[in-house]
Amino acid sequence: MLQDKRDYIKRLIKDLEKMILRFQGLDWVKYREEVATSVEKYLKEIVQIDQEDDAKEMALKVMDLSPKLRYNEIELLVDALIIKGKIENDPKFLESALMILEKLEVVDVMTFSVARHQKIEELKTLLT
Repeated sequence: MLQDKRDYIKRLIKDLEKMILRFQGLDWVKYREEVATSVEKYLKEIVQIDQEDDAKEMALKVMDLSPKLRYNEIELLVDALIIKGKIENDPKFLESALMILEKLEVVDVMTFSVARHQKIEELKTLLT
């Protein structure tokens, strides 16, 4: 049963990755509603994030999945949080993403990621 849930989450993560890649080139202003609903669907399905959750609670829910997921899959969830925060202009999603990325920097010492550093700097800039 646990393996089935893990496989289901992995499948959803792969679908999320495809969706994020598809939305990379789109005009977010024009397709705002489609992007927002798609990202929200994945966040609710994979992480059970609700609109009422605060930033710390969202970060804890994502990090609770860390035993089941690789770091790059967690970063995909962070990307979804960033997209949601930018589209809805809601800083709690961005704060949550920043907390998770900073935690990954501490935990994932084997990987030096320039992209991760760029995301952290971008989030710090957006939140100030």
